[in-house]
Amino acid sequence: MRRTFIPLFLGILFLILQTTLFASFPIQRVKPDLVLIFTLFLGLSFSPLSGGILVFFLGYVIDLFSGNSFGLYAFSRPLLFFSAQLFKDRIYLESYFLRSL
Repeated sequence: MRRTFIPLFLGILFLILQTTLFASFPIQRVKPDLVLIFTLFLGLSFSPLSGGILVFFLGYVIDLFSGNSFGLYAFSRPLLFFSAQLFKDRIYLESYFLRSL
């Protein structure tokens, strides 16, 4: 249960930071997408079932907060998650830096 709620809390925290603090980023039109980076991290470190459900929920929450068409992020974030799952075996994740994350 702890393995599910901590990433969910972090994803919502990244979404809040993305929409409030980084909305007026000092560089012209650059807005960092923290939830996208977090989605790729989850794709490399979580199982397909639990991570897929978690990423779908985060995409759904992004859809609730954004003014875009509904379902765009709920579809694209799990798609990115499962793409990262496909390439997980081809990326060397045993370096000291990546293990420290």
